[in-house]
Amino acid sequence: MSSYFRDNVFETSQTTGTGDFMLGGAVTGARTFATAFSASSSDKWCAYVIRNAVEDGSFETGFAPVNGTVLKRSAGYVAESSNSNALVNWGAGTKNVWCGPPALLSDRLNDNIECGTAGGTANAITLSPNVPVPELRTGMTLSFTASTPNTGATTINVSGLGAKNLFKSGPTGPVALVGGELQSGQSVKARYDGTQFVMTSPAADVGNYNSVTVASGSAVSLSTGTSTDVASISLDPGDYDVWGTVAFNTGGSPVLTGVTAWLSTTAHTLPTVPNGGAVISLPVTFATGTAPNLPVGHMRLNLAVTTTVYLSLNCSFSGGTLSGNGFIGWRRFL
Repeated sequence: MSSYFRDNVFETSQTTGTGDFMLGGAVTGARTFATAFSASSSDKWCAYVIRNAVEDGSFETGFAPVNGTVLKRSAGYVAESSNSNALVNWGAGTKNVWCGPPALLSDRLNDNIECGTAGGTANAITLSPNVPVPELRTGMTLSFTASTPNTGATTINVSGLGAKNLFKSGPTGPVALVGGELQSGQSVKARYDGTQFVMTSPAADVGNYNSVTVASGSAVSLSTGTSTDVASISLDPGDYDVWGTVAFNTGGSPVLTGVTAWLSTTAHTLPTVPNGGAVISLPVTFATGTAPNLPVGHMRLNLAVTTTVYLSLNCSFSGGTLSGNGFIGWRRFL
């Protein structure tokens, strides 16, 4: 169903009580619910308003399936009413029934549904908006406040309609969450694409700064002329700015006669210069027993799959020993 609303839908009813409403036909110039929603033989959800034809202040608004001449009212889908927002026990007399956007349902016009604070568990979220969602519709957006950080793949179950995956956007399409995308108290929007919900806000760690440091106590032993990885990170699909710095520990007074350091998605392999800006090469001889700390520059990475990024070294030296460690920083911006 493309919408809960239709124009020019207006009928009358003589029904009493709190049960289903028997619709008595359209007023002059208007359409019936069955015609407007193509609901002559199957349930179609609609937004409705009921008032007495002789105005007495009684009213009821909500969602209900319509099937032919029957409007199937139920307590759980009343938005507002003169009976403390419960089903009205209608008395005798003519009631006017039309399709329209009641105030509490107006957000449905844009399919933006406020769901309050998430329930359920960290990775199996349940959402319970004040007016239950009767069905999932492509394009609808849920807004909620996360209550617990997620730790892996995550699902959403809104109004008990069944769990659907909560994904984030990747360069080639939606991808599953891996953990850490949701934080306690975070405002989240997720749009249903017909298969799963996809986060639209926040864009799953976009803008967040992250880093890893391999301390000198964990430095990796180096051999002259051999490319060696001294640090690495794993990045989810997305667009990133990545940068790094290498450092050395010396032992036994080595003589360093050249060094190249770089970032790459290929392990311990010398890159082709300029390597996206993330490479430095110094073919010089350093003082005995000394070695530099070197920034290797920045590079932009557009990743379609989860990818490991390496900080690597290749140096020439004689005498003594060398070991390498370093730092990798990154920021995701798409």
